[in-house]
Amino acid sequence: TGNVKRTPFPRYETYTAQKDYADIARYLGLQGKNDAELVDALLAKIDTLFAGVEVQPSLSANGVSKADFEKSLDTLPDLVYNDQTTPGNPRQPRLEEIRQLLKDQF
Repeated sequence: TGNVKRTPFPRYETYTAQKDYADIARYLGLQGKNDAELVDALLAKIDTLFAGVEVQPSLSANGVSKADFEKSLDTLPDLVYNDQTTPGNPRQPRLEEIRQLLKDQF
């Protein structure tokens, strides 16, 4: 059934992150023709914020060595998946998706 998480709370039965992020973009006064464009505008604004405060949004730029990262890549996805806050997400990520997100952030 797509990006759906079954929960006892009706407001969490569907994936709403794109709409939620678009709402944040609207609140910030960002422009876009639809939710997807608003999310892109929000991501661009976040990148501008990173640059403005001189933060590099990657693990490697923050001192994680490639060797340490690769050594931890077998256990990190399980730790993330089993974190107590993960079930609260509207969509439960698969382990391979978590692994890819970690790789993308390296």
